[in-house]
Amino acid sequence: MIANIRQQYNAEFTNEAYQAFTSSISTTYGHTPPFHVAETPVFIPERLKERLIAACDDVCSLILQPDFKQQSQAALRAGQEVPGESAHPNFLVIDFGICYDAQGELMPQLVEVQGFPS
Repeated sequence: MIANIRQQYNAEFTNEAYQAFTSSISTTYGHTPPFHVAETPVFIPERLKERLIAACDDVCSLILQPDFKQQSQAALRAGQEVPGESAHPNFLVIDFGICYDAQGELMPQLVEVQGFPS
């Protein structure tokens, strides 16, 4: 977290800005979420952002291989197959933990990949 940006964001936050944000979601998507949306952004250093994007690109490159479904089939237990499943997921959620590398820099560590919206 970049503390000075967080402090500036907090100082400039208004309920009016939040209402405008949620109204834009409703107008754009025709749906008003029944929960509080993105309670707060997270401000991260540029290098960590670059590493997160590279890690996501690596995961997507693996999943988008033409034979990914065949390669990953052995990871499923019997009965976990999805009838009519496509060769690649329509949605992808990638969760990372943030750790320090050997040089003391922040880096993403893959926690899980979900091939469905959650």
